[in-house]
Amino acid sequence: MLLTAQNVLQKFLSAVYVLAGGMKIYPPTDAMKIDMNKTFKKFAEVCPTVLVGYQPPVVSYRVSLGSVELLLGIGLLLGPKTIQKVSCGVLLIIMAGAVQTMVSLQEYTQVIVPGSLFIALLYYYKCLSVQENKKVQ
Repeated sequence: MLLTAQNVLQKFLSAVYVLAGGMKIYPPTDAMKIDMNKTFKKFAEVCPTVLVGYQPPVVSYRVSLGSVELLLGIGLLLGPKTIQKVSCGVLLIIMAGAVQTMVSLQEYTQVIVPGSLFIALLYYYKCLSVQENKKVQ
């Protein structure tokens, strides 16, 4: 049962990040692109790098985050267990940053999605670790 639930979770998380990353890189409509740029402008203002004096350019921030999510989603789906674990760990960091961003913007209802994805990624990371430990023994 655990293995089946783990496979479903793996496919779901991979699909979420491949689709989200792809949409950030290539928004399907001009209206969506404009809306994303407005949203990422707010995100860039509270980006953790602002603390050290660097505010990322809006379009670069959107496209680079989308590229990373897309690649990690593919790694989560197609990679060997080691790559899946690394992908999962980096996505955990990205989701923690997303939660921090929403809290900084005081958009508390928007914390639900990245928070839920964080918990799902944490569970999947734990499943991968348990499998790895069983192999070693």
